[in-house]
Amino acid sequence: MLAAIFMVLLLSGCSGTAPEDLGAKGGELKPCPDTPNCVSTQAAKGDTEHRMKPVAYGEDKGAAKAAIMATIEESSRSTILEDSEDYVRSEFTSRLFRFVDDVEFYIDEKDRLIHFRSASRMGSSDMGVNRERMTELSTNLKANLDE
Repeated sequence: MLAAIFMVLLLSGCSGTAPEDLGAKGGELKPCPDTPNCVSTQAAKGDTEHRMKPVAYGEDKGAAKAAIMATIEESSRSTILEDSEDYVRSEFTSRLFRFVDDVEFYIDEKDRLIHFRSASRMGSSDMGVNRERMTELSTNLKANLDE
């Protein structure tokens, strides 16, 4: 029985459907759910399970946007789905089971910060994948800002 479920998931992919309420409404990304499969720079300060630090950028908002785009494009199995002046939404797909995570970036021009949110579409635990990804993307984003 378990093998049959495994095969169905493997063959059908595990992409799920993107939430309809993604975006940066009033400068705020969607809050993380109570499950541990999401990280966000806008999670409450005491929420150590979900919270990560935003990435600071200098004077040039255009350079921040270019760094976000380059960082996503340099990443494996990523697709940019939405691109506006201060917001970028992308999907990252896992290699083996084809799980899809929604990754969003918001450029806060007032505070000169790049906020982000990364969340799994399915399941409740991601074994730390979203935090690991965003730690790596933050490092790459900082490097792209310095170029």
